[in-house]
Amino acid sequence: MEACFIRGSKQIYDEVHGYIEFTELEEKIVNNPYFQRLRNIAQLSLTHYIYPGATHTRFSHSIGVKHVSGKIGEILCKQGFLSRDELKLIRLAGLLHDIGHYPFSHALEHSFIELGGLAHEKLGEEIIMKTSISDLLKAEGYDPKEIADIIRGKHRNKLYNMILSSDVDADRLDYLLRDSMHTGVAYGNIDVERIVNTITVDHEGNLAVLRKGLESIENLYVARLHMYRSVYMHKSVVGFELMLSKAYTTLYRKIGPQEGIIGPNEISEMLHSEEFVFFDDHYVLSALRKYRKDPRLSSAERKLFDMVLLRKPLKTVFNESSFSKAEIKTKHQRLRRCFEDLRNTEIVDSTIIYYGEITFFSKRNAISIVNKPGEKGVLIYDLKKVTLLSLLPTTYAVLRVYTFPEKAKEVERLVSTCFKKS
Repeated sequence: MEACFIRGSKQIYDEVHGYIEFTELEEKIVNNPYFQRLRNIAQLSLTHYIYPGATHTRFSHSIGVKHVSGKIGEILCKQGFLSRDELKLIRLAGLLHDIGHYPFSHALEHSFIELGGLAHEKLGEEIIMKTSISDLLKAEGYDPKEIADIIRGKHRNKLYNMILSSDVDADRLDYLLRDSMHTGVAYGNIDVERIVNTITVDHEGNLAVLRKGLESIENLYVARLHMYRSVYMHKSVVGFELMLSKAYTTLYRKIGPQEGIIGPNEISEMLHSEEFVFFDDHYVLSALRKYRKDPRLSSAERKLFDMVLLRKPLKTVFNESSFSKAEIKTKHQRLRRCFEDLRNTEIVDSTIIYYGEITFFSKRNAISIVNKPGEKGVLIYDLKKVTLLSLLPTTYAVLRVYTFPEKAKEVERLVSTCFKKS
């Protein structure tokens, strides 16, 4: 159906999806300084310290999500579940879904949230509604708030939300394939085309997949599990991200905005002057280089800055993972209590305790498996017991303790003593 095909005025060649077409409005958004900023934000923060090829950016991921969300929209339009105008709206939401990311993506987001800042989705809403991005959208008759609501999963139309936020969303379909390609970790090599071509809608208006696409969905879940274990929660990757987050938090608290260090309050002011477009990975690295020898920092803090800049990892003295979240959480709580008893000691200042968890199956994000479009289906969450997915865990949790190499033996003894206590 020609009505469900959006012809673009420009093409960009993407290494993952090939040629991607852009409408005039999409092209204007891509060329906008707030979007161009994403060229200077690493998709996987410091993962390239471990996987050298992982130098791709939020820019390429964002145009990829625009492409995948558009392909999903085309399929649903042909089936009669979306109109041509709705398809255009979904493409715009896909394009802008990561516009609010902090430098180094999630690594620095944790630092800013600790300082009282916004999550990247909320910051993205601010950018979409209060900058020149908003002007571009309004000029073409779009409501910036509606697009922001889709991105945050708060739109009144749940199908819109699910295309960008569900177990089988455009974001996930792009990042698994893209991250797999750039890291060289083959586990994420999913069949995006097959998944997209079997996507439909169930009787309640929820995103669904035809039963003939079940095998490709099973592979998607397996790929996500392996990519988290091998890349996103890799021991050294997480270690460098924690180091970067701690270094920037220290930089803001010790040096401060009076010397140009950007924090949550400064971001609000910068959005109106377009200075925000220079708040990227280069800014953070430049700030760390500039203040790495500043006397206001402790010797341990100065050392941390250099370790981040020179790719010198912390030592992992404890590393345990489990598919039982409760077991790891209990150990995490015990560790925290032990270290709280040592508050303000040199050991505590030199140590980072990390707890991370990921949920692979939940009813909240689950999609349905249906025989035909518009029919009642079965949640894939409920099908878990009768498919290959029965072999996969529901959750995965990791607990680690990182410290400076010279403190490793001392911290290791402390951790061992902690777990020996009743």
